[in-house]
Amino acid sequence: FRFMIDDNIRNSRLDFYTVAINLYLKRCEEAETYCKEILSKPFNFGLEDSIELDPDKTDWPANKAAVKDEWRKRLKYQTLTRLVDAMTLQEKQTENHPDTPQKSVADMEKEAREKVQTLYNDVFRRIESRKDSDWFSMFVNALTSVFDAHSRYLSPEDKTSFDIDMTGQLEGIGATLQQREDYVKVTDIVPGSPSWLQGELKVNDLIMKVRQENQTEEEATDLFGMPLEDAVKLIRGKKGTVVTLTVKHADGTMADISITRDVVIIEETYAKSAVLTDENRSLRVGYIYLPKFYEDFNNTATGRSSSKDVAAEVRKLKEEQVRGIILDLRNNTGGALTDAIEMGGLFIKDGPIVQVKGRNGMPRIYQDPDRQCLYDGPMIVLVNALSASASEIVAAALQDYGRAVIVGGASTFGKGTVQTVLAIEDVLPNNLKGKGAYGSLIFTIQKFFRINGGATQLKGVIPDIQLPDLYSELHVSERDEDYCLPWSEIEPVKFTRVSLPYTIDDIRKASRQRTDQDEDFATLAEQTVWVKKWNENTNISLHMETYRNSERERTEESKKFDEFSDKEKGVFSEALSVDLQMSEQDSTRVARTESWLKSLRTDLYLKECLRILSDMGQPLF
Repeated sequence: FRFMIDDNIRNSRLDFYTVAINLYLKRCEEAETYCKEILSKPFNFGLEDSIELDPDKTDWPANKAAVKDEWRKRLKYQTLTRLVDAMTLQEKQTENHPDTPQKSVADMEKEAREKVQTLYNDVFRRIESRKDSDWFSMFVNALTSVFDAHSRYLSPEDKTSFDIDMTGQLEGIGATLQQREDYVKVTDIVPGSPSWLQGELKVNDLIMKVRQENQTEEEATDLFGMPLEDAVKLIRGKKGTVVTLTVKHADGTMADISITRDVVIIEETYAKSAVLTDENRSLRVGYIYLPKFYEDFNNTATGRSSSKDVAAEVRKLKEEQVRGIILDLRNNTGGALTDAIEMGGLFIKDGPIVQVKGRNGMPRIYQDPDRQCLYDGPMIVLVNALSASASEIVAAALQDYGRAVIVGGASTFGKGTVQTVLAIEDVLPNNLKGKGAYGSLIFTIQKFFRINGGATQLKGVIPDIQLPDLYSELHVSERDEDYCLPWSEIEPVKFTRVSLPYTIDDIRKASRQRTDQDEDFATLAEQTVWVKKWNENTNISLHMETYRNSERERTEESKKFDEFSDKEKGVFSEALSVDLQMSEQDSTRVARTESWLKSLRTDLYLKECLRILSDMGQPLF
């Protein structure tokens, strides 16, 4: 079928789909038989054995015997992890309560195998209960995904819960989730949400188990193989109730995280600002945090937008007599194009901001909508590998004009494409309309281009000053996606760079000299190497002691970096006086603000940004 699938689609035939699904179901029946047979006998964890967890590093099994052996390793690994968890828990209980009754390793191994068997019984049951629409959605997404990384089909159910967002409209934990192979992956933490305030759940965490507040650890629900919508139902819940998530962090460590559900506070997703002072208390700088580009399209005249809010924060900071501004776009995955254009225009007098071009025709050039510059002083735009789309438009424009120094890791995310949503019913012939729900198609129609002609697609924005970045070792950028569109370039447009009192080379050299001698940056560089080591350690020993020693080593090493993350870095932060006056009657808001200000004091990147602004020169307003 390799060269026939496109012809099938053009001719409205589902030959490959039918064969593929039937073959998959047949293989599932075989796998279910393997599981029952393998899990019926104890595993020997004294043998030298291992499993490769990265599928890209393994070949397809050559025959049925090799398939069965792969299942043996997978089931042995999943049993081992549960057995080690049980042994560790018993050791802690014995340490605290020496009289606690002891289970033998053999008994715990049997219980672990039974849990794995129950897990796979549920997996195969859910596979058997899938509807035709579920299979068809998988098939169409497999097809659309080969065109680019962001084109996809949404079934009617998926459209209803687009990107499963447990935020403002729900009582939940405030995390955005997606299916990642056999587990549920955290793709976003909503600022101000229960997850954000609790502080332990992180982007790229895999949620392994879910436990309600009336359940014991043994009663936790394993999410392996569970459909996303079912997992979300377990994680959501009424305000005030507690849910405990067993997660696997990006560095491989495991943790139980208890979060009290609440109504997510939408206000915390908006722009906000603070005043930062360096370690010598000699430099006051404005700091603006923008977690998302947003705009109320249903009420554009009076509704909130990120450009309006950032403008308001800039005006407040000018009243505070700050001597520079840091615009923080880290983890900002983008949003409204119009807002990105207007925001870029806040910091230049006039000129082009971005170009947009489809497959055919001339590019469209988007200009600064006004001829005013709200702020023309020293400025830094702070980015990381998760700064994407609209964030990259703003960073690229301000970099091209020389209007701001871009500070971050190796590059931003590299999503330089534009998508549109098409309801399939809108393009059906009249005789098919109203006959059912057909879902929607999201597909890529254009690329963004910088005013210098280069695309932000794939390459992203390369910061002027690059600092060590943990995300650089986690492979989370556009270039790490399958079938991403290539970088390209078009003709640049005319624009005038600003005249600077400094050179980027001098600023970069001074920053490098500082960070090379800074103990905190040395620790961050060490942590980056550590994350890379464990991220690449995908061949896992199935020998009991070897595995336990490895887990002990990882846990012990992680403690050092946990302490480093919580350590204050010589940054002093305070709320704006006008904001304090507005929130003094709201104790909850005051507590949220103080928690946020505290997090700024532990931010190593802000420490260096203050030093960079000092190098740039800081004229008073």
